[in-house]
Amino acid sequence: MDVDSSDDDIGQAVAFYVEGEEPPGDSPPMTAEEYLRQVRYEAKRCPKTVVSNIDPRKYDHLKTNRYSNKTSVQIPKELLPSSEWESQFLLHFSRFRQNLEAQHKDPKPNETKFNVPRPDARQEWKRLTFNSDQTPTPHVIARIDHVRVEAVLSYFTEWLQNNVLTHARGMWLYVLLARLQPPLLAETASAVRAIYTRCCQLRALVDMNSE
Repeated sequence: MDVDSSDDDIGQAVAFYVEGEEPPGDSPPMTAEEYLRQVRYEAKRCPKTVVSNIDPRKYDHLKTNRYSNKTSVQIPKELLPSSEWESQFLLHFSRFRQNLEAQHKDPKPNETKFNVPRPDARQEWKRLTFNSDQTPTPHVIARIDHVRVEAVLSYFTEWLQNNVLTHARGMWLYVLLARLQPPLLAETASAVRAIYTRCCQLRALVDMNSE
């Protein structure tokens, strides 16, 4: 039997040839072939495009918020940044991201090359970004790709747990977050939230009388 390998009526490849079609009856199909003929009958009568007329807003109250932008860490009011400071910070951060992206796409030809560690070279990254007072330089930043950024941010979540955030570490975090590109993997988003929580904890421990 010469069997065509496709079924033009339903727009699907034929996996198991069944001859003919039949409408569903009052009783369940008695054989597999009868069932497949009924499936073919219904498939040929299904519209090619179906548009839902359900208003999704009706179900907003049933949604569960799995994540929150708030943290359980209580930071004293006097240690919280002002709205003006936040606006200036976000503006500077946005411009910094744009500058980094432009440098990454158009590197300078005379720029000193720097062999950045592999993403899985945890100890090398720790020496470079965490156990050193060296702040990131432009030619180093330009060579850190998205895969390395994700890896180092995940390392930072562990390194910061029992350590303080020095100026150099803060600079590295700032640069890494600026090099991060959406969309984020679930693991990366979790790492960013963990770093945020740890930074809130460290901020809450600041002694206002120490300065």
